[in-house]
Amino acid sequence: MDAGGLSDHGAALKSNSILKGYGMRKIETQIQSASLDRLVYHVDESTPDFLIQWFNEWLDPYVNSSDSIVANQYLQLGFTYLRVSIQQKTMMLQAPDFVQYPIRWVDDLYPALHVVTQHKYVPQSYGLNLDIPSMHDTAIVGENFERYPMFMTRSEKEPNTDHSGWFIASLSDEVDNSDEGKLRIMSLYEAVIQAPHLVSYLSMPESSQIVFEESLPVIMFRNQVLEAQTGSYVDIAISRQREAPHL
Repeated sequence: MDAGGLSDHGAALKSNSILKGYGMRKIETQIQSASLDRLVYHVDESTPDFLIQWFNEWLDPYVNSSDSIVANQYLQLGFTYLRVSIQQKTMMLQAPDFVQYPIRWVDDLYPALHVVTQHKYVPQSYGLNLDIPSMHDTAIVGENFERYPMFMTRSEKEPNTDHSGWFIASLSDEVDNSDEGKLRIMSLYEAVIQAPHLVSYLSMPESSQIVFEESLPVIMFRNQVLEAQTGSYVDIAISRQREAPHL
């Protein structure tokens, strides 16, 4: 997936229309195809227009080659996958809900689009190149890896395997990460369901380390602590978090 167009905010497909209501936006696009008449998908009401426009442009090659698209096919969108269904010449899309494991497919594509945004802009905020894994790729995780404080570190990916290079573990004094018998191989999607805050950092490149405590995460690259660049995606997010009222 090329996420570069996210920064361009290009024009939407000319045939696109957006219907709002009930907290969801229904996107309908006419398709010029012998086998399909239109594309339909849904996003949360809060989804920015530029993200919908970018996604429409990303979908355009698939729509134009729709004769090769069949029901129950999967399109890879960066980390995640979209499931295709076809009913009465209408192509519809669903995405994982990022809440349940095993995967529950839902109509709302916003979580998947939000992850695309994070996976482009989080590494960029630290001046790093992105390296997006698949949700089906695996990580090595320690016992009770989701227990705070915790960390994740990415090593070189093993060739010809689905291992992402990520190792995720707890730093709690009650956890012994040196006991290899307690380490497990887990899909990245399952790991994200157990520890949702991990997903933002999964596109960080080899030699990245992230430490999670009760405050903001500490980001390191090649054992050097990094700060988010001024005005970057992460910098703006941190500023908003600090400015938010605390109850």
